[in-house]
Amino acid sequence: MVKRRDIIKDLLNKGMIIDEGKRNNRHARVTNPWNGLKAPLARHREISFYTVKALYKELGLEEPANLKR
Repeated sequence: MVKRRDIIKDLLNKGMIIDEGKRNNRHARVTNPWNGLKAPLARHREISFYTVKALYKELGLEEPANLKR
């Protein structure tokens, strides 16, 4: 499991745009400004490694080495 705050910190360092939206939303929207790809990010404190891997793949990014098991 990976902490959500660690994922957000890494995505912001890579230049991604995170739209939290309203507090009633169950997911935040992450946008890659270079290729226009978008992906949802769940509002859980911890997120599975497989979900993180899929999130990065959906955004067209390489899997981060510091967020692996």
